[in-house]
Amino acid sequence: MKIVACICFLSVTLTAEATDDLTVPPLFFTNQGYRVVSTEILKPTELEKKEFGLVQKSVTRIRSIAQVPLKDTHGKPDWYYRFTIIVEKYAAPDQAKKRLPLIDTPPHGNPHAEPDKAFPLRKGFQHGDKVYIIATDVAMYYFDGPLDKIKKAIEEQVAKETQAAGDKAQVHKVAVLYSEKFLLHDTGKGHPENSDRLKDVVAHLKGDKDLSAVLVWPEFKQATIECLETVHSADYLKLVEKEIKAIGKQGIAGLSTGDTVISPGTWEASTLAAGAGIVGCEEVMSGRASSAFALIRPPGHHASRERGMGFCVFNNAAVAARYLQKHKGIKRVLIADFDAHHGNGTQDIFYEDDSVFFFSIHQHPFYPGTGRPAETGKGKGLGFTLNVDLPAGSGDDAALAAFRDTLKPAMEKFKPEFILVSAGFDGHEGDPLGGLKYTDDGYASIAKELLGIANRYASGRIVFLLEGGYGPQNITGSVNSIITVLKNAQLPVTSN
Repeated sequence: MKIVACICFLSVTLTAEATDDLTVPPLFFTNQGYRVVSTEILKPTELEKKEFGLVQKSVTRIRSIAQVPLKDTHGKPDWYYRFTIIVEKYAAPDQAKKRLPLIDTPPHGNPHAEPDKAFPLRKGFQHGDKVYIIATDVAMYYFDGPLDKIKKAIEEQVAKETQAAGDKAQVHKVAVLYSEKFLLHDTGKGHPENSDRLKDVVAHLKGDKDLSAVLVWPEFKQATIECLETVHSADYLKLVEKEIKAIGKQGIAGLSTGDTVISPGTWEASTLAAGAGIVGCEEVMSGRASSAFALIRPPGHHASRERGMGFCVFNNAAVAARYLQKHKGIKRVLIADFDAHHGNGTQDIFYEDDSVFFFSIHQHPFYPGTGRPAETGKGKGLGFTLNVDLPAGSGDDAALAAFRDTLKPAMEKFKPEFILVSAGFDGHEGDPLGGLKYTDDGYASIAKELLGIANRYASGRIVFLLEGGYGPQNITGSVNSIITVLKNAQLPVTSN
């Protein structure tokens, strides 16, 4: 078995925290001349539950397809090379630590072999709330080849991912989704939602050497009509397209459904904004990036199924959520909205849905007037909408208290598998429209709280999508603070 193949296997297994499935993917073995003989999920004993907090155990037995010429004590070269990958999942990392010392065993080997040919019977490594064990199935015979390589690969990979040499945070790749075509959405002179909102922050990110080293800038396309129709009605999409075409090649107009300016470039910019959210999710799901930030316009959280309003055309976060559910097998999505304005469109779309939890913290009284704490959902969606309204002048402490004391307890029950963030920065002090007093450091602290939830329940998977915010410098400073948090994020610790 090539050590490269072994590392590939471990990389997938150690970071695949999406579900409770602890089985070892067989593909990485069969491609290298090995096969999975059997895999079984075992329930922990009552003692294991009580003493160590063991939640689940997966045992996958592997053997070579061809015979391996290894001699037993009788000189027979007909033993198959066999080993086992065991994954034990615990309720918490500290409980795994209690168990780990009992897993490692002293060297065992062929009693007739030289001492340096002995090998460990079992070796355990901790990663988050899991312990990974490599064990030989034949304890009385030594193997001087693949097992050593596999054990070494496991040790190197786990050490690398958990930063065993120290407590330094691991640097992650952050995908930034941006296109100059977003600037084609012309809102007219003096409009607060203008192209300068993106120009400043993009120039800053590309010019910052420390940040640019960890940023990736994926290409993306316009969201398809099929994707948009998972959120918006066909009639609304036709209306938007018709009204944009009616403008001609120049000029601006108001969308008939609400206070949103449209121009000849609005259709392309709006469908690209929705497409950016989708590709941001793809980058995170594929592992090419650990997180993503979609720097997009027009914003989306005021757009409902039948209506664009509040500078919004299509609901970018909602489209991304439905894409994850339809194409990526994600069952539970949290959409957290910290824009100063309530995300009424997102709330409306998912108000009777128990698969998407919508959380909004916003200024009140303020446009659009919705988002009171009593608005908690309807039908099977009852209890899956959570609103916190703050009076003008509220700052970082009030916002953080809402995330820690209100959202986090709710997530203990919901357990999201992916987190989307409607990131509006009109709550920043000095914003020309908002009246809240958040700071760059406050947004960084909010990002840490959300990332903590993502790490605990969603394997760290989180995508931010720009909503409002009308002071370009405020957007730049806040996005810089959040991306700094994302690039220094700790490895996820997933919990049931």
